Amino acid sequence: MTTKRSGAARWVFRAQQAVADHRFRVRKPGELPPPALREPGDTSAPLICKAVFEEVCVLANGDVVCSCADSVGLRVYGNIRRQPLAEILAGPMFSEIREWQLASRPDRWCPAISGDCPLRVHRATALDTVAGHLPRMLQLEPTSHCNLKCPACPVTEFGTDPRYTADRTGSLTLAEMIAIFEALPSLEKVLFYNYGEAFLHADALPLLRWLREHRPALAIHISTNALALTAARVREVVAERLVDRMLFAIDGARPESYARYRVGGKLDKALGAMRQMVAEAKAAGTRDQFEIWWQYILFEWNDSDEELAEAREIAAGIGVPLEWVVTHTPGASQKFLPGSEALAALVGGERAFRALSCDLKGAEIVRAGGYEALRHRADIRPRLTALSGRPGERVLLPVTVRHDGLAAWGGPGAGSYRLGVRLLDAGGRTLSELRGVQVPPGVLPGAELAFFVEVDLPLTHGAYHLLLDMVEEGVCWFSERGSSPAICDLVVVAEAGSSLRPPDLVEPALAALAGAVENADLAEARAKLASGGAVEDLLVLLRSRDTLPLSAELDLRARLSADLPG
Repeated sequence: MTTKRSGAARWVFRAQQAVADHRFRVRKPGELPPPALREPGDTSAPLICKAVFEEVCVLANGDVVCSCADSVGLRVYGNIRRQPLAEILAGPMFSEIREWQLASRPDRWCPAISGDCPLRVHRATALDTVAGHLPRMLQLEPTSHCNLKCPACPVTEFGTDPRYTADRTGSLTLAEMIAIFEALPSLEKVLFYNYGEAFLHADALPLLRWLREHRPALAIHISTNALALTAARVREVVAERLVDRMLFAIDGARPESYARYRVGGKLDKALGAMRQMVAEAKAAGTRDQFEIWWQYILFEWNDSDEELAEAREIAAGIGVPLEWVVTHTPGASQKFLPGSEALAALVGGERAFRALSCDLKGAEIVRAGGYEALRHRADIRPRLTALSGRPGERVLLPVTVRHDGLAAWGGPGAGSYRLGVRLLDAGGRTLSELRGVQVPPGVLPGAELAFFVEVDLPLTHGAYHLLLDMVEEGVCWFSERGSSPAICDLVVVAEAGSSLRPPDLVEPALAALAGAVENADLAEARAKLASGGAVEDLLVLLRSRDTLPLSAELDLRARLSADLPG
C-alpha cells in the first residue's frame, strides 16, 4: 500500500501538518494576529466561517470550540464547567474572531486553527456582524470515548499526543447536556456526535428522549459506528423516533477490508444494527419519518469494483442509500480522486463535490483556481431594497442576476439552477425557505436575467429580511462557494404598502411576450395570469413546450423588466 498523496489531498496534508506542528493555543482575548491585508482594489465581501457566527461546538470535556475543524482545541472560547454557555457566546473571544474575519483578506486562512479552514467559505452579508447570531446549530460531543481504534481519528491519539489536554478524553453529564440546550433556544439542528461514539454514553437515549419532549421541532442527526447499538436500543430509537437522520459509518463490504480502518470492529454487527433499524422502522410504519444512510469512506483496500458492487447489493437488500466519501487521510483511494471521472461516475456528476471530506472540498476549490473561477458566481441585484405589505399579502420583487462564473448554468447533462429565497427574522436568523425561481438551462457566463419573485408575506407584523442567492440543485447555495447573496428588507404592517403586486405585471408581461415571441398565444397567457398564475410559471410552461428558446426568453425578461411600473 502506498501513502503517496497527490493534488488536493497533498495540499490538505501540508495544511494539516502545519496545524499538527502548532503547539500554541489561543486561550484569552487579544492573542490573535492583525487581520491580513487585502489586495489593492479588492472590494469583495468578507469570507466568513458560519461556525463562529451562528453555530457552536461543545466538546466532551466542556470546552467550547468553533467546530470539529478544531479537534485539538487550538482556540478554546470557554468551558461550560466554569462559565455559562450564554456568557461564552457573548464574550470577547467569539466577538474577536468574528471581527477578525470581517476585517481580514477574504481567503481560507484562520488564526483559530493557525491554518486554512475548510469552513471559511461563506460571503458575509450586512447581517453578519461582530455580535453574531444566536446559534442555529449545535455540534455536541457527549463523550470522546470510542470502541474503535481508527488510525486517522484523533481519538486514537488523545492519550498520547501532547497537543491534546489531559482531560480531552471524557464525557458530559446528562445535566450538563440539558443545560446546554436550555441555553440555546434558537437551535434548529443538533449534530449529536463529534469524536468518540455517542451511543457509548450511558445517557444518550435519556437525552434524546428529553429533546423529543422539550424540543420536538429540533432536527437530531447522529453518526455512529453502530457497535454500541444493542437490539433493544435500536428498538427504542425507532419506536420513540429519537433521531431524524442516522448515519452508519461502515467502510467496507468485506470483513477484512472493513477491519483495516475500523480497527476492533465487526462488520456483521454493524450491518446487523443497520439492517435491524430499517426492519424495525418498516414494521412500525415510520420508515419515511427519518433518514437512514450508509456512509462508506473510500480507501485503497475497499475500492475495488467487486467490493463496491457488493456494497451496493447489500445496501439495496437492506433498503438504505450509500453515501460515498473521499477522504484525505493516509490510505485514501487513489482511484476515486477529487475531480476524477471515476468519482463522477461512481456518485453521479456534481455529487462528486459533495462526496469530498470538508478539507478536500476547500482544497479542490483552491486547486481549481479559487472561488471566483468556478460557475458558482453571480451578481444579484433586487430592484427594491425594501418591501412592505399586509400580513399574508403577496408582493412582487423584480431581481436582476448576472452570471459572473466561467461555465454555463444548466444544459444537457448538467445540473439545474434556481434563484433561491430565504425568509430571515430581524436578527438574520433563517425562518423558512420561500418559493424561488427556476433558471432556464444553458445560461452562459456574462448573461443577465431579470426574475420576478412572488413573496407571500408573513402572517405576523414586524421586520424581516429576504436573502436572495443562486442555487445549484443538490449541490450548494452560491454563497457557500464565495459568491455574495443579496438582502432585501421586508416589513409587515397593518396598512397596504407601496410594493409591486402580481397584477401589476399582467399587462407588461403580455406586451413583452408579444414583442419577444412570434405568434405567441396571448389569450392563453392572459387567462393564466388573470387567474392568479405567476409570470415565472407561465415562462416555465412555454419553455416546456419548446416555444420559448433561451434567446427569446432573455429578451422577454429584459423587456418586462424595463416596462415594469416604478
